[in-house]
Amino acid sequence: EQPLLFAGEPEAVYQFLVRKNRVPPFLSRGEGLTLGFAEGIDYGDRYAGALLGAAVGDALGAMTQGLTPRDIQELYGEVDALPEALSARGASVAAPTSLPNAVAACLLPDGVLDPARIAEALARAVRREDPPALTGFARNVLERGLPWHEAGESQPEGAPAVHVLPVALLRAGSFRRLKLESGILAAITHPHPAAIAATIAQACAVAKVLHAQEGTLDVLSFPRA
Repeated sequence: EQPLLFAGEPEAVYQFLVRKNRVPPFLSRGEGLTLGFAEGIDYGDRYAGALLGAAVGDALGAMTQGLTPRDIQELYGEVDALPEALSARGASVAAPTSLPNAVAACLLPDGVLDPARIAEALARAVRREDPPALTGFARNVLERGLPWHEAGESQPEGAPAVHVLPVALLRAGSFRRLKLESGILAAITHPHPAAIAATIAQACAVAKVLHAQEGTLDVLSFPRA
């Protein structure tokens, strides 16, 4: 079955995951979303800002997951440098690869979402302090040698919504492809309906913000839209 998956067509990957019972068949349902590139927007600047912001947020958040603001203040005070990070296997890494950047690198140069390639890259980017489902996924790939469609941990976590950003940017002009590939990406690490739905919602939110003219975003109606 698998050679057909790597032609870059998300429909084939999605149907494969449905047959394997790794994804519920709900990605074919629901309302559509109109997405389109607009005149007068500096998309290069927005793409760069989104990727840099995600990398910074991911690096800072990795050290403080599950902590209250008071805990963070007591542990770190004013942060002017990141503490040393450890990979999922305990190796010290001075400059860890963020999960969004790992996904972004896998989409270059051909723009194809290859699940096996992304699973390997994500597993190597997971750090020891990441949530248990992510570290479990990394062990499944790197130590147990499980295939990409069996390595994910079915937990209702928001981790895939963090590393979906590059897919959201790449597919910001095509809702159908954006929705399918966001769901596939989530299923690689977290094949749980809630995690998949959250990842799709986050990707759609990124795309909507990307195309919004300055000063036009209605923060009250945005979540409903």
